[in-house]
Amino acid sequence: MDKKGNLWIGTDKGLKVVSKETGNIITYKHDPNNIYSISDDNITSIIEDNYGILWIGTRSNGLNTFDRQTSKFFSYHRSESDLSSLSADNVSYLFIDRADILWVGTYLGGVNKWDRTAVGIELYRKNPFDINSLSSNQIRCIFQDSHSIMWVGTVDNGLNKWDIANNK
Repeated sequence: MDKKGNLWIGTDKGLKVVSKETGNIITYKHDPNNIYSISDDNITSIIEDNYGILWIGTRSNGLNTFDRQTSKFFSYHRSESDLSSLSADNVSYLFIDRADILWVGTYLGGVNKWDRTAVGIELYRKNPFDINSLSSNQIRCIFQDSHSIMWVGTVDNGLNKWDIANNK
């Protein structure tokens, strides 16, 4: 549910929204002839930030934001030449913490952190030579508890307890 009470539903056949006011259902699908359409029809995660921006993760074509005024989608992808881009285009989970930082869990790309007050995206991945790194790059879910500890669930290697303040 967004802040206006509309229900957003991610499916493998597009993004749907049920209007709270009318009950009407609108479906958004990828259109290869429209750069402002959603980048992929297979939706994995949806979240609204404190600024009312809707973020949509997709199975194979990156991350999208939705401009409700213009009904346009803007997409963000992995780029080999841009180290501050997404680490992978397969977005598995989105989470917004108390500081309004967007955390993007990916399949095989670890965790991406986007802070609107900083430049670029930070990446957290498994490093076999660092015991304080993530246990896996296959992220299933992310949660921040009341003590500001981030919990990162993985597909194949359990749960990570991450103390952000000490980066451990």
